[in-house]
Amino acid sequence: MFNDLISKSVIRDNIHILIPKNVVDTEILILISHGSSGIGNSEYKIAEFFLKKGYRVGLLDYFSKWNINHFWWSYHEDYTDEINISFENILSQLYLPYKDKIVHIGCSLGGFLGLLNSEKFYKNYCFYPGVIGFTEKLIKKDYSNTTVFEALKDNWCDYEVFHNYCIKPPKRVQINAHHGFMSPNKDRIIDIAKYQMPLFPISDVEFYNLKPSHIYLNFKYGFKKEKVRLKYDKNYAIICLNQIAENL
Repeated sequence: MFNDLISKSVIRDNIHILIPKNVVDTEILILISHGSSGIGNSEYKIAEFFLKKGYRVGLLDYFSKWNINHFWWSYHEDYTDEINISFENILSQLYLPYKDKIVHIGCSLGGFLGLLNSEKFYKNYCFYPGVIGFTEKLIKKDYSNTTVFEALKDNWCDYEVFHNYCIKPPKRVQINAHHGFMSPNKDRIIDIAKYQMPLFPISDVEFYNLKPSHIYLNFKYGFKKEKVRLKYDKNYAIICLNQIAENL
C-alpha cells in the first residue's frame, strides 16, 4: 500500500515503522494504534496522510503478542468475546522507541490506549476513545499533551463522565459525527453489548481485573443491547488530521 511513499520499513517489537522517501523531521514518530478490529482502513489512511507529509509513521499492533485478532463486543452467542487477559495488560504493555518524540493517534480502543499511556507521548490524539472504566490514578494525571476528538453522534463510547472527573483533562474537540468517522467507506449499523460500567472511579484492583470477556463483564456489570452506527465522514477526518499536522 505504501511502496510508492516509503524508502524503508522495519518491524521493531510490536511496531511496523514506515520511513518516507523525503523525511522532514528525524525526531517525530507518528504512532498509530488501532481499535477493536485490529489494523485496518482507518490506520492505513492516517498513515498515508502523514507519510505524504514526510513524517515517519509507526503502526502499533498491540493485539498480536496476545494472539488476539479482534474484539466483537457482541451479545450474540457465536460472537462473544472470551479473552482471559486484562485490558491493562493488553493496552499498557508496550515497547516504545524511547529516543523518538512520539505523536500518538488512536481511534476507539486505540484512543483509550492513548489515555492510559498519555505520559509516554510527546503529543497524544484520541478519537472517540472507548473508556472502559477508570481509576483515581487516571483522573489525577496531567493530560495537557492530549486532545480528544469526541463524536457527538456516538452512542457506543462514553467519554464525558471520565472527562468531567479529570483534574487536568484533555483538550476536547466535539465533532458532529458518528463513531468511526475516521474509517474510510464505513457506513453500517452493528449490534453491541454495551456494558454498564460504573459512572465513577473504580479501585485499581477492579480496573486491573477488567478483561474482554462477555461472561465476566456481563456478570460484573450487566449490559444493554445497543445498535451503533459506524459512519465515515471524509470532511471531518481531513479537518482533524490537518489540525494535528499544523500542531506538530
